[in-house]
Amino acid sequence: MGVLEGLTAEIEKLCGTDPAALRDRDTIVELNRLMARLDAVNTRATAAFDTSREWEIDGARTAAAWIRTRCGIPDSTARRRVRLGRALRHLPAAEQAWLAGDICDSHVLALEGR
Repeated sequence: MGVLEGLTAEIEKLCGTDPAALRDRDTIVELNRLMARLDAVNTRATAAFDTSREWEIDGARTAAAWIRTRCGIPDSTARRRVRLGRALRHLPAAEQAWLAGDICDSHVLALEGR
């Protein structure tokens, strides 16, 4: 089983969990840390996708435009993710902190200076 298949299976289990079983303080903190970590992974993958220029195959003008169209997310979200991915190349400590779930995208944006 590949890494995404394993993640999908675990998310399916989590989605089937009674929310009341997840309502304690420690679980809320851990869920938010995990969301930040997954967002960091997604952003790093998006940066690699941007660099690969694979999006050009489908005639997209930018990686963000391709992501917006294929993933159905707002243009501002797609552009932000590409921009954050590019910023991480120059912020290795922030990248590691985000991957650990210690910070989130807003912190990286602040460090980037935007």
